[in-house]
Amino acid sequence: MGASAQAGNKTNATVESGELGGDLTAADTLENSETVRFSDAHRIVGWEFGEDRVQVAVAMNISGTVEISDALAGAGESGAIQVPKTSHDLERGIHVFTFPVETVQGGSAVGVTVDGDTVRLSTALEEQQEANPFATFGGESGLFTGVLMTVVLAALAAWWVIRSESSGVIEA
Repeated sequence: MGASAQAGNKTNATVESGELGGDLTAADTLENSETVRFSDAHRIVGWEFGEDRVQVAVAMNISGTVEISDALAGAGESGAIQVPKTSHDLERGIHVFTFPVETVQGGSAVGVTVDGDTVRLSTALEEQQEANPFATFGGESGLFTGVLMTVVLAALAAWWVIRSESSGVIEA
């Protein structure tokens, strides 16, 4: 019983395996214990996102291949990015994967593929704050200060022109 990593596994992923129907403590303590069925023979029985990692518990009634990939790898970067993934041929039992993931805007996501069927597990992304349209002018206070300065300077200039003319403004 166990797991065998296939060639090309370039991550720091780990797999903990136990008997099906047995007590695998790591699978029982995962934050999300919702069951996601791929088929009658394969299902996700729990997952949990932590700091820069995810743990996924997969129950296998018959042996099969499980692949986990980072769904947000390279998000926010330009160019071609090689997506980190790990693939294991697993026997019957419960297997808990620990897989490193990237965090983008406070959220993470992984794709879990079992014998060709894929499910995406994710956390919510943090909402971005809207950009201040007045930021170019020093924010709202900077914009209103600039408008006030312009009005005051225009009034002073008008006063100066009227004061400097001896008989007022005759012709413009």
